[in-house]
Amino acid sequence: IIPRNNKLINIKVTELGTYTFILNDDLEKPLTIFVSKYNDEVEGYTIYEPGTYNSPIVLKEGDKLYFKKGVYNILKFELASHSEIVFEDGTFIQTINPSLDNETPVLNPDWANMIRYPAFITASDKTDIKISCKAIIDLGNISWHGRLGLFMERCKELTFKDFMLVNSPEWTLEVECSED
Repeated sequence: IIPRNNKLINIKVTELGTYTFILNDDLEKPLTIFVSKYNDEVEGYTIYEPGTYNSPIVLKEGDKLYFKKGVYNILKFELASHSEIVFEDGTFIQTINPSLDNETPVLNPDWANMIRYPAFITASDKTDIKISCKAIIDLGNISWHGRLGLFMERCKELTFKDFMLVNSPEWTLEVECSED
């Protein structure tokens, strides 16, 4: 039941999927609902609970991370070969704005006279990386031109499935000199 102008709209969902609704003609604030099967099999994964992670989450080769449903505040991810990140359906991730106190910039300043940090999700020269499940990653807390959303360079066998990057302060997704 979704209220609209003091009226209720009843919606019956009969299939798994992603449903996006525009309420009160407000295109800037859509409501997205993910409907999926419950997955309780996470054996072999490092489990993350909702919360704030002020340090980069740095994966080592072969790491598998599983993020339980909830709200997270995360500084950034650094990916490794043969690694996997799974977000439980309905996970919401807000980025933490980088600063000189918690991270080293890649350009200081860049062409726009802004301090620029590595991408929120980044990998270079890696193979077999997977990011999957229905999650929303909101990059809106990052200063304008502060960092890319996702950046992969010279990587192979990349799989990105069913997550959304929104409110990017710069390029949202950049894959360079990569294959598969």
